[in-house]
Amino acid sequence: MKNIFIISLALMLLAVSCTENTETNKKEKSVTATTEKLAQYQVKFDIEQPRLGLVITRGKSFLLKLNVFKDDRNIDSLQYLVNDNPYLLIGDSINTKNFKAGLNIIVVKAYNSDGSKDIQSTEVKVISDIKPEIKYPKLVKKYPHDVTAYTQGLIYINGFMYEGTGQYRESMLKKIDLSSNELIQSYNLPKEVFGEGIVEHNGKIYQLTWQSHRAFEYDLKTFNLIHEFQYDTEGWGITNYGDNLIMSDGTQNLFILDPESFATIGKLQVYDNVGPINNLNELEWINGKIWANVYLTNTIVIINPETGFVEQKLDLTNFVPDTYANPHDNVLNGIAYDQKANKIYVTGKRWPVLYEINIE
Repeated sequence: MKNIFIISLALMLLAVSCTENTETNKKEKSVTATTEKLAQYQVKFDIEQPRLGLVITRGKSFLLKLNVFKDDRNIDSLQYLVNDNPYLLIGDSINTKNFKAGLNIIVVKAYNSDGSKDIQSTEVKVISDIKPEIKYPKLVKKYPHDVTAYTQGLIYINGFMYEGTGQYRESMLKKIDLSSNELIQSYNLPKEVFGEGIVEHNGKIYQLTWQSHRAFEYDLKTFNLIHEFQYDTEGWGITNYGDNLIMSDGTQNLFILDPESFATIGKLQVYDNVGPINNLNELEWINGKIWANVYLTNTIVIINPETGFVEQKLDLTNFVPDTYANPHDNVLNGIAYDQKANKIYVTGKRWPVLYEINIE
């Protein structure tokens, strides 16, 4: 009897095991079949219009046309995104009124009847609908400037001019008496770095370097080095951008930075009515706008900080010292703003003079 019981129990366990294996096999086959079914499909649609590379003037509309492929699925719903923000599509066209300068990414998501989802994207390049007004600043006053200073950054704080200079083995941070050009305080950067733009933010000064991917944070009063940051791009110019900072790298791009970590948290592209403005260099925040030197030119562009479009251009050709009438290296660079007195200062690399200027 004992043997019979053991045999019966074994047969029961075997039957349960076979049942479980059968159910498992069914589930696996079902999953495999579903996967194979999905695998036989390509994407349900692609974007026929606009094609990559479309250049359009802000405010104009472009056609959004999808090419839907035939299979046994239906598209249940579509979602549209412009630069990661939901866009309510009315009809079959998208208006660029609220687009930013430069490349704007259009994403379409399709939710299909079988539970699958397809995503396609394209991009349009938006130029300004406004031709920037060209202005010619007027001279208010001249100040002496150190001809050995390869000016990269310039800021005005409480009666003193702070200057960041470049060149390997020569780069410095300086505090200068504006009226006498007397050096009040200085800090020498490491010999292996090339100093670039500077900005004051919350009682600290930040200074970029050109190709070393290093930025230095100093105490405003003592010039003591507080911290060193790393970043991925070249460093050219830097200024305030609300609670954050914004930096140029010699292209048409401006990078919005977290001042606590120096991490990039956004990007602004700079365009006029023709195309991108490259070689953006020294930056300054003045009356709600970003002013930027355009390297190797006598031009300062005034940029809308929300859109990236250039609203005005300043021609400072008449301020270039005769010595640098045909500049190669010693070019216009350096913009500072006295917010309390509403005064604007400009200079250039190794220029003998710093100017206070005025524009209407």
